[in-house]
This record gives sequence, C-alpha cells and structure tokens, in this order.
Amino acid sequence: FPGQFEDFEEIPVHRPNVHEGFGRVDVAYALQPEHRRRESFDNAAGIGHQEAFDLSFRVRNSDEPVRVTLVYHDFPGSLATSRVLVNDLDVSVENAVGEVFYPNRLSQADRVNNVEHIDIENPQPGTYRLRVFAHAVRIGNSEEKQPFALVVSGDIEFESERFAQEENLSSQMPREY
Repeated sequence: FPGQFEDFEEIPVHRPNVHEGFGRVDVAYALQPEHRRRESFDNAAGIGHQEAFDLSFRVRNSDEPVRVTLVYHDFPGSLATSRVLVNDLDVSVENAVGEVFYPNRLSQADRVNNVEHIDIENPQPGTYRLRVFAHAVRIGNSEEKQPFALVVSGDIEFESERFAQEENLSSQMPREY
C-alpha cells in the first residue's frame, strides 16, 4: 500500500505479489471478453511420473496478454519431511523462437506450489507450445496419476492437442466458456 515502505516498489506491477496475490477480478471482462478466448482443461485421468501433457496454440494478437494457470490438488505430505509438495507438476510455455516462460515469474520450474500461473504480457504472434510435465508423482489416483486442471486465455486459437498417452485423448477435449 502506498507509503508503508521506503525504497520499495509500492505498487507492484507483476502478479503474483505479496500485496494482492494474483490480483483483483474484473467480473465484466471475465464474463464477456472482447477478443479473449478462454479454454479450460479438466484432466481427471491425470498424468503419471515423468509424463507430459502437450498443447499447441497460436497467438493472433500481441496486444492481448496470454495467461496460463495450472492447478492440482496435492496429496497430504508427511510432517516429518521438509518437502512441501508430494506430487510436483510443472507448467511452461515456449514461443516460436524457443523462449520458455515459467510460472510465477521464475526462471525455472516451480518446485513449491500446486498453483502455477504464467503471464505473457506482450506475446509475439505465432505458435506456442504449452507443456504440463509430471516432475514427480509419488502418490496418485488408482492408476498412479495426478489429475490437474488448466486454464488458458488470450487472443489465441488452438491448433492441436496431444498427450503423452493416447488413451487419454477422448476425455481431455477443451471446453469453451
């Protein structure tokens, strides 16, 4: 809040931050975006240890930011361990020239959170590849997989959907809102 810190960026421009988390919700824009498309993926089947979920999309306009959010319900950990996550899924986005965007303004995969968010403020038009990678799945569902949900928004158009295991294809189609 303004005035409470000296020599500190008082109004952070990047999300998430310690003052407002992921930010305030603009309900009107969220319900009726002008040029934005929002897709959600509920991968109830999940992905197993060292498996990946890949998705390609095309950015049509660099004026609209691209936002990607990965969430999953992690299994309870042991009180005797220092590791916070039991399972660790990672999200990243790679643009057409090979630049990789990691979540939560990090320069590498996030090993701490089960909510990961990527903001690409001025995306260059072109094809992007989104990847959810199961770095570690120690405890999974009945098939030893970690379910997750993914939301992608921006002035985007999806080109293809591909999964590490083909039997998951039919249950993972995007839903448009």
